[in-house]
Amino acid sequence: MTEFDLIRRACETSNAYLALGNERWQAPGATFIRNRATPRRYDSNTVGLVRAESLAEVEGVFAEIERAYEGLSHRMVVTDALTPRAFETRLAMEDGYRVEQYMVHALESDLRASPRPVEIREVVSEDDWETYRGLDELWWRESGESEALFGPYDRNLHDEMMVSKRAKNPMARSWFALVEGLPRGRSSPRGRARTASA
Repeated sequence: MTEFDLIRRACETSNAYLALGNERWQAPGATFIRNRATPRRYDSNTVGLVRAESLAEVEGVFAEIERAYEGLSHRMVVTDALTPRAFETRLAMEDGYRVEQYMVHALESDLRASPRPVEIREVVSEDDWETYRGLDELWWRESGESEALFGPYDRNLHDEMMVSKRAKNPMARSWFALVEGLPRGRSSPRGRARTASA
């Protein structure tokens, strides 16, 4: 596999995760994801895999963004390493967009690590989901003030986020870790480990 193929597959996999539990359709130049049940959930209402290059294609994507997300309070565009420069330039000229960066990691060989003894439990039962939500709320309250996407804790928005998260199961499973029998951390989207202290 070439480096380009690896990057392409990583981008497609990340987008496929966001699409789980949501509507997904291909328009000329980009892939659109939407969930009318969770209108404030950014990851459930987003456009990605943007490959528009010509002026007509770029403007077509922006027109579809406005049509697809009419009535929503946000517009989210996920660019990646393969997004054409022409589209990124046009996006930079739009008012109201802010830039946030994250990395998508690809493990190409066996993982070599020596973690502490912990119990890793899949989120299956209602009790498991309550535990997962509790860890998620604790993380949000500890770091939410500085989180550009979320801000201060909002129970109603958290409800939407959990609806979105649960809609992805069983295709994307969720987990939490226990140390000495107590919940201490949980999995999160795109492989970013989040931990919480009690």
